[in-house]
Amino acid sequence: LKSRPSNTSGSKVIIHVNKDIGSNKSNETSCALRTGNEWEAGTELQIDVGNEARILGAGGNGGNGSEGAGRGKNGKKGSSGLGIQFGTSSNKTVVNIAGSALVTGGYGGGGGGGGGHDHDKNSERTASGGGGGGGAGFPPGNGGARGEGGTRGGAGGNGSKLLSGNGGSSSNNGNEAFGGRGGHGGDHERTANDPHESEDGAAGSGGEGSGGGAGERGGDGEGIRVTGASNTVTINNSGTLRKGISYNASVT
Repeated sequence: LKSRPSNTSGSKVIIHVNKDIGSNKSNETSCALRTGNEWEAGTELQIDVGNEARILGAGGNGGNGSEGAGRGKNGKKGSSGLGIQFGTSSNKTVVNIAGSALVTGGYGGGGGGGGGHDHDKNSERTASGGGGGGGAGFPPGNGGARGEGGTRGGAGGNGSKLLSGNGGSSSNNGNEAFGGRGGHGGDHERTANDPHESEDGAAGSGGEGSGGGAGERGGDGEGIRVTGASNTVTINNSGTLRKGISYNASVT
């Protein structure tokens, strides 16, 4: 590899990607690949995403199921794919996405299921919620744990690079207290109605109407985050760009 020159002004710098690159789960502004912003003024920066490349944000973890009759935990948001931190209106960064390439944000984790409780004169019944499924991404989201207390639902399934994990099953304690199922994690092919989004968990219920609320689904990361405005970058997309572009955004 050639070393970076001490001053890149007047140079053309090409970043070529032709493999899978993943992000991390630290926060939604994390990106799998960042250009950095320390190039000197006048540098021509170009990112070529080759046919064998997949730049993927991390999947969000699923929310845990409720502890007993409590509320399910929220799923976590996915992180993002490509971060553009350099470019001006007079010297735009150029991104070329080849025909078989994929650039995508990570998908959110499903919400955890809520719990239920029933109180009768001679009995107490409790049901816990199922865990939410992990979102698709690299690394993928982990499934949420099933709740503890009374009858237990199922744990959420782990996601993979392109597919999400299923939400954990609901629970039933003597047909008196019910724990809600966990929501599925998000991926591009999850459902015909809304293939991009994870799901909220389901609420629990009890004999007298008492029950814990459901955890909410986690949001998705962006395919591309740009620290500048739209006129600071040129994107030539012949491949697949999912989850959109966010301008004037933070990139970490």
